[in-house]
This record gives sequence, C-alpha cells and structure tokens, in this order.
Amino acid sequence: PAAQVREKLPRPAAALAQASPAVPGFDAPWAIHHARCVTGFFRVGCFVDQQTKQRRYYDAFVPKEDREPMSVEVCWDFCKNVSGAQYFGLEHGGQCYCTTAFDSFSGGNDDTTACDMPCDGNPSQMCGGDGHQDIYEMHDCNNLPAVPCKTPPSTVKHAKLFYSKYYRTDVPCKNAMSTPLDTKGNHRCEVECEEGYHVAVNNLKCQELGNRLVYSWSQLVGQAACVAVNCGVPPPLEHATGPRSEIKFPNSAHYQCDIGYSLNGTAQ
Repeated sequence: PAAQVREKLPRPAAALAQASPAVPGFDAPWAIHHARCVTGFFRVGCFVDQQTKQRRYYDAFVPKEDREPMSVEVCWDFCKNVSGAQYFGLEHGGQCYCTTAFDSFSGGNDDTTACDMPCDGNPSQMCGGDGHQDIYEMHDCNNLPAVPCKTPPSTVKHAKLFYSKYYRTDVPCKNAMSTPLDTKGNHRCEVECEEGYHVAVNNLKCQELGNRLVYSWSQLVGQAACVAVNCGVPPPLEHATGPRSEIKFPNSAHYQCDIGYSLNGTAQ
C-alpha cells in the first residue's frame, strides 16, 4: 500500500494507561528527550530488519489478558511512550516491537509485496510477512518552529490599518505591527473595524499547508469582513411618518411631519 501519514487524537487517560504499560526506555543516546510527545506515524516500508538488539516487544510487556488484537494503531499506542523509540515494526500478522533504528541495508530495498500478512486486529492492514517487517517511524509535528507568512495580508474594506515594521506596509492585522503572522502562536489576524462597522466574520490566519514529512509552506487563508452596524427600525413618532425598515450606518432616518405639525413648533 502507499505510504501513510496518520495523526492521532489524545486518548482518555484510563485507556492510555491500560494500553501503555511501563516499558523500559532505550538508553542514551537513543532517548533524545524523555518528555517527547509523539503525535503521529508514517509508514517507511517493508524490509528485512536484521537489527534485533534494540527491540521492545508488545507481548513481552502486556499481560495476555490485556492484549488487543494487533493492528498498526495498537502497535503505535504501545510504542509512542517508550522513551528513545523512533520506529515500530509489525511481523507475522500479529507481533509488534518498538526500536531505535532498523537495518534495511542488509535486507534489501522496500518490498511491499513481501508484507502480505493481514493484521489480526484489522485485516485491511498488513502486519509484515514471511521474514519481512512493516516498518513505521514516529514523529512529533508539534516541536517544529513556527513558519512566518511572508506575504502581507490584503486590506479589509472598512477595517483599520496598522503599519507593520515586518511587512513594511499597512496591514489590517493589529498583531502584525512588529512581528509577522506565523503558523503557531501569532497565526490569527486581529482585525478592528472603523467606527460604524463591526467584524462579521474573521477566520483570516496564517496556516501551514502540505506535509511536514515531505514539503510544507505557510500561507494566509480565510477571510475577514467588516459590515455596517445595523441600527434597527427607527421608532415611530406621533404625528409624523418615518421609515419602516432597518437603517444601517451611515444612513439616516428621515421623518415627514403630518399636515399641521412641524419639528420646531412653527405653524405650517
């Protein structure tokens, strides 16, 4: 099958504790950071992995009564909290192990057709083959630095403008006066409307697009709109005829006095 990238949502604490028993991590230099938080996995390929010294097997640490039918997700849940593990492998349709590295050179190149054993817990997935292992790497996409959006955001009609030292021009984003919009903490454009207008919609932001494992870039997406304040239907006045529909800024409400009446008390 084609290479897959999978991001996972956090699991409930109770389920995580049951799926991730205490497993001894790998010694330095493998454990780069013991507090890492793995967010996803990526299929590397099907290989003969002859590196066997650095492995932690699922069956060796999970009691038989607590084991789940094996799948890619079950193996990932087990290995993601093993300190120092950078990869996990699946073999024989139901065996899972965590490892710091794999040896693909002695086993040849990726041979997807050799990994033809369906996973016990998900027959639509393959869990290795006869002498071959499905190898996946684990990554933390949240630890990469923010990427700035280098193109200044376009003006928004009836929105205030602020001079940006970074973009060297006027922009509608109040929070981009000294720093650019980026893909992390400063990603949303803070828009302020001119007097008489209010923000109707604002999802204008700097967003990372693409795939970090292949190629990604930052780009402004979304839109913002300032619309006129709606003053509602003007109240009726005695002895006068006025508008019966809503009035929006900057329009005015005009009244016409009935015959025999005036606004200043002078006889007509």
